[in-house]
Amino acid sequence: MFNHINKIMKQILFLILTLALILSGSAVANEALGTVVELNLEEREWIKDHPTIRLSPDPDFLPLEYIDKSGK
Repeated sequence: MFNHINKIMKQILFLILTLALILSGSAVANEALGTVVELNLEEREWIKDHPTIRLSPDPDFLPLEYIDKSGK
């Protein structure tokens, strides 16, 4: 019987931790979407001097970044 209770407690703990992780990620994403970034004078001047910012994916950072066989 103790093994059965132990298994249930592990499942409950896993569910609680998973839910906490999901909710914390949602809160961070919601906060970031509603936040205005304030730049200092030096940062604004840098952006004015560099209006084009190029990004490059890292082909070894799967599954977030990759380049497929067609080069996309």
